[in-house]
Amino acid sequence: MNEQYEKSLTKLELDKVLAMLSDHAASQAAKDRCLAVRPSTDADEIRHLLDETSAACACITVKGSPSFGGLYDVGASLDRADRGGCLSPEELLRIAAVLKSARQTKAYSEGEGRSAQEPGVLDVYFQQITTNKYLEERIFTSILSKDEIADAASSELASIRRRIRQQSAKIRESLQKIITSPSYAKILQEPIVTIRSDRFVVPVKAECKSQLPGLVHDVSSSGSTYFIEPMSAVNGNNELRELFMAERKEIERILAELSAEAAGHREQIKLDYDVLLDLECIFARARLSFAMRAICPEVRTDGQLNLIRARHPLITGKTIVPMISAQDHKRIFDNDEGPNTGGMGVYSPVPIVTDEEHATMVKVMEQTVAELAAEGIDYRGCLYGGFMLTPAGPKVLEFNARFGDPETQVVLPRLKNDLVEVMLACANCELDQIELDWRDEWAVAVVLTSAGYPGSYEKGKVITGIADAEAMENVTVYHAGTAVVDGQLVTNGGRVLAVTALGDTFENARNLAYEACEKIDFEGKTLRHDIGLRALRGRDAWDA
Repeated sequence: MNEQYEKSLTKLELDKVLAMLSDHAASQAAKDRCLAVRPSTDADEIRHLLDETSAACACITVKGSPSFGGLYDVGASLDRADRGGCLSPEELLRIAAVLKSARQTKAYSEGEGRSAQEPGVLDVYFQQITTNKYLEERIFTSILSKDEIADAASSELASIRRRIRQQSAKIRESLQKIITSPSYAKILQEPIVTIRSDRFVVPVKAECKSQLPGLVHDVSSSGSTYFIEPMSAVNGNNELRELFMAERKEIERILAELSAEAAGHREQIKLDYDVLLDLECIFARARLSFAMRAICPEVRTDGQLNLIRARHPLITGKTIVPMISAQDHKRIFDNDEGPNTGGMGVYSPVPIVTDEEHATMVKVMEQTVAELAAEGIDYRGCLYGGFMLTPAGPKVLEFNARFGDPETQVVLPRLKNDLVEVMLACANCELDQIELDWRDEWAVAVVLTSAGYPGSYEKGKVITGIADAEAMENVTVYHAGTAVVDGQLVTNGGRVLAVTALGDTFENARNLAYEACEKIDFEGKTLRHDIGLRALRGRDAWDA
């Protein structure tokens, strides 16, 4: 391609779009292939690629996305095995991982989620996959990790290892008599049996090394300890070494046998890998389309271009519009004592939150929504994040897919915008066109609860004074646990009411809220009297 073409791709930020695509692939080979994608000018090819993506989207909708974990390029290993080479445990495990991925993908294509209406454009891929569960299980049963071969790999290996354990125990038993013997107590550095060069030895003081006949296998860095194999253990250690050699020889035989079996299926395994790589890239495109909320375009060859509500792929529509901060009070009693509740009071804004902390919290919310999109989750709505301020910065305590309670009772009264318009913009992914406008007033809400809450409490207590409270300017009473029985308003829950007041200062809002609370009465009315006091005292009061 010419230089102008490459400049056009750069200007369109194709590299960033492809980076997004590669993020939806699991294997490195698929990521690399995604990054290497280039635009096509062949209309038929474009339609075919779009059909593949649409078919993958349909599959994901019906039965989720297949897993392509463990997809490795094992072609070079298989070629070497075909030439008679013996593969390492790690190479064989990678071959087994490809076989497992092939089997799972084949099962995915034949699963219960398949329907008669399911697009068949992907069948050409699925039908090429051949499973080999026998070889897959044989490898996984024989090799536990890249450094460990299982006893179950062969009966001979299990027998050898059993004899190794028996011989080791026999040698240890003989050396145990030495280290527990009073006659050797003064010459031993420590009364232990250890191993040097795969042979059992005992640590002897340097000045006493001649008092224990045997073979010296090592000396400590200080020179004060000699690790000696007593002559009584030489024959036993020799037998043990022979067993270790037999073990290594048997492991080599097992690996060679597994390598030969893998070589026998070389072409099919390589084809499985190629097909799985194709499918992984196709499903990566599908997952990205979900994340972008993309639709399949109509490909035209008549030179006409019609873009309807089009946007650049990097403009995701996932705008995060942060609401103002609010501080809840969870404990039932003053001074944050007693059990936790659903919230006893709240105020907004929170003066102790710094601009840097607020920016961190907004960033966490943005990253959360971005991760949801990466998982194919088109989240639109309110995401309420509960944060704890720590010396290391804000830390998430919880997420709720709703407004907080009672936080909402102080946040929304300060919102100047029409909430319906904001929610519609959110639903239509047009939040980037909305700018929230907030009142300068402070808001304080005090929660009135039933006696006994958050434990057991009585219901049906008659409530009076709400009309008097709401007659006060800048006061709103929110119902939580109330009901109308025989024409009377009565308590019907633990948290009964939230009384919210607005004020030009924090003190005025707080005083007004408590003044309104005094006008409301019901038997067993309980409330905290210190809502927001820490805010008046500053950050030190919270850190304390």
